[in-house]
Amino acid sequence: MYMIFCMMFLISGEVLFRYFLGRSIPGTIEVTQFLQVVAVGLGVSYTQRRGANISDDFFVDMLPNRWQIVIRGFHYLVAAVICGIMAYAIFKLSSTRGAMREYTDTLRIPLYPFRFLLAGGFALLAIQLIIDAFHPARPHTDAAIQEVR
Repeated sequence: MYMIFCMMFLISGEVLFRYFLGRSIPGTIEVTQFLQVVAVGLGVSYTQRRGANISDDFFVDMLPNRWQIVIRGFHYLVAAVICGIMAYAIFKLSSTRGAMREYTDTLRIPLYPFRFLLAGGFALLAIQLIIDAFHPARPHTDAAIQEVR
């Protein structure tokens, strides 16, 4: 939440600087991209844990309860495998010697810590999806919707 607020401030400042001063704030795009990585990397597993991810249950809800549990469990396992592969691929890419020497163009910020953060976020999401696969009957979307209201 705070990352999105910081991005909003940064982008608004960039727009104001360009409009009134005819100049941009150096590194705005880079910092905004890094804030997005932090927000997504740290947010995806937390959102899954809270049951607030978007899901399409239209057809599954028409099935008997037992089938709903089986289908949701299978869905979570497939998603966990995909997220695990993504985490492994991002981690492998981040740990190469060449990737350790990559920096942003304007601010010269190293890229690898943010890549590791993103890999960790997907690994945590894969773990959460495995947990959810074996407990698919727990209420997920209705509880999250009630908390927002």
